[in-house]
Amino acid sequence: LYTATGAGRAVEAQVRTQQAVLAIAGHAGRGGAVFESFCAACHTFNGSGGRVGPDLSGIRNQPADALLLHIAVPDYEITPGYEAYTVQTRDQRTLFGRLESEAPNSITLRDAAGQAHTVLRTDVTAMSSATSSLMPTGLDQAMSPRQLADLIAYLKSARR
Repeated sequence: LYTATGAGRAVEAQVRTQQAVLAIAGHAGRGGAVFESFCAACHTFNGSGGRVGPDLSGIRNQPADALLLHIAVPDYEITPGYEAYTVQTRDQRTLFGRLESEAPNSITLRDAAGQAHTVLRTDVTAMSSATSSLMPTGLDQAMSPRQLADLIAYLKSARR
């Protein structure tokens, strides 16, 4: 699952530390409040939330350990269409966000705060895909084990 590099071992250690979360019986009702606090600005779930990250309504069938992995290590796997890009412009701006749309004369990036930035193609001096997710690392560390367990229970309870 992970490489034998130092970074890979660090990720393994982080996930092992969080494995205790999986032994906690989460409460979906409380998990809704956790979702609102930590996730809803970027992710949609059951029809409400942000548009920066992918809609999470369809992930209820994912194993709890997979959900925990994606929370703890957002760069582990990035959903196609949600890759981040860095764009440099003629006026010395550097933009970082998800490529939301492309037109013949412009591109639109949506940053982690949900703000859309449309740039004329003639103003772009460099554009490259990033290897990191827009989702911030450390969210699992900002939550208590109980909050993580509740969040996972909530995500697994999506309405059909």
